[in-house]
Amino acid sequence: AEVSDDSEPNSKDLSALGGGEMRNPSSSNPSSDLSDNQSLKSPPSAANKLAVREEPPARKRASVIVQNLNLDKPDKVTEHERVVIHYLDKSSLTEAGSIIDHKFKRMTNKVRTTKYTWVTWAPLSLLMQFKRSANIYFLIISILTLMPFSPKTPASMIGTFAFVLFVTMLKEALENYFRYKSDKEANGRLCQTYDYIEGQFVDTKWKDIKMGDLIRIEKEDKFPVDMMLLFTPNSDGLVFVDTSNLDGETNLKDKSAPIAKMTEKKAIEFTGKIFCDAPNHMLEEWDAEIVSSKLGKNVICDVKNLLLRDCVLKNTEFCYGIAINLGKKTKIMMNSKKPKQKVSNIMRKMNYLLYSVFAFQLGIIVTFA
Repeated sequence: AEVSDDSEPNSKDLSALGGGEMRNPSSSNPSSDLSDNQSLKSPPSAANKLAVREEPPARKRASVIVQNLNLDKPDKVTEHERVVIHYLDKSSLTEAGSIIDHKFKRMTNKVRTTKYTWVTWAPLSLLMQFKRSANIYFLIISILTLMPFSPKTPASMIGTFAFVLFVTMLKEALENYFRYKSDKEANGRLCQTYDYIEGQFVDTKWKDIKMGDLIRIEKEDKFPVDMMLLFTPNSDGLVFVDTSNLDGETNLKDKSAPIAKMTEKKAIEFTGKIFCDAPNHMLEEWDAEIVSSKLGKNVICDVKNLLLRDCVLKNTEFCYGIAINLGKKTKIMMNSKKPKQKVSNIMRKMNYLLYSVFAFQLGIIVTFA
């Protein structure tokens, strides 16, 4: 039997996503949703960008479904309008999770690892300097030189202290600039996404990739997003990826296409919905279900069908995939932690000496003042 895009996911298959039956929130108002049979020539309406659907009073839960429509070019219908990604929150009170697309409606594939911007560099960098005990000590001494009882000239002490702070801030600005260059290079890399108007793959910058885009990856290329493998020219449906950038392991891992007998033409013409886990940091866990009228039944997917960002395609000429998680919501970015502030042993000893000197001076002042 044919399964339409607006139909409910298979209740038996969905047990892998959280157990029990799932009621698709979009089924309460199927007329406003994006169907597989929508004509590619009709431009999307701006009013359909965000549709809020009330669920029956028994469940008392509202779901927001975001359709990634290309509103900048309303005369074009692109590939990410043909495949809609729905994120599921399996921790919710519903039996199999509720759709939580509204939490990720502004998600882009642009990444930023810099600590500062040109506006925040001066105040934040200066504030960071006073996390060091030595700078706090010399700040107090500099303030005391402004007092009338100070025997020292304020300019000599304050000028030296300000120069040290300024040089340290310039050093952090230089490090931040190198991070900016690295981010710009990553965001500006090119990959191939399918343009359904031109009827061919076109070069697209990584930062411009949208959810649901059909992406072609060549041999030795990195994956620009977390993407679900859709087609591979290998007869066994397998591809091999190098995950050393992700987990440091040098041995190749195999990934498989979830839909059997998928051809290149069918992959390009594929339409439907993908119900999957919301973005998370777990590298070995991912569950999804494909719902499409072009399939005889719903297809369950797992982490063996997911290609992660920054991994490299090996021993395969090319493959097609559908963009699932973008930018900061990819698994590699969610596993990257902010670097801790490092303190050397010399700095610790110097802090201990500064505390001792300050306590000694304070004791002299209290005793003889």
